[in-house]
Amino acid sequence: MAKKLSLSEALTGFRFPLNHADGRQRLIQSLPGELTAPNETKMYANLGLPTSAAANSFGHLFITYSIEFP
Repeated sequence: MAKKLSLSEALTGFRFPLNHADGRQRLIQSLPGELTAPNETKMYANLGLPTSAAANSFGHLFITYSIEFP
């Protein structure tokens, strides 16, 4: 997945809702004090696509962030 962040969000933190493939909404956010670099890819464990319907398990979600500079 690709996501654009403002320069302010990249430097001070971000949070946004993600509509998951299973119909639920997840909150994606940076850690306190974490900076996001241009074209940085972050992995979010167990927030990806379902891997098995019987086990109710999910893969990992990878988001590549781009930064909008003023």
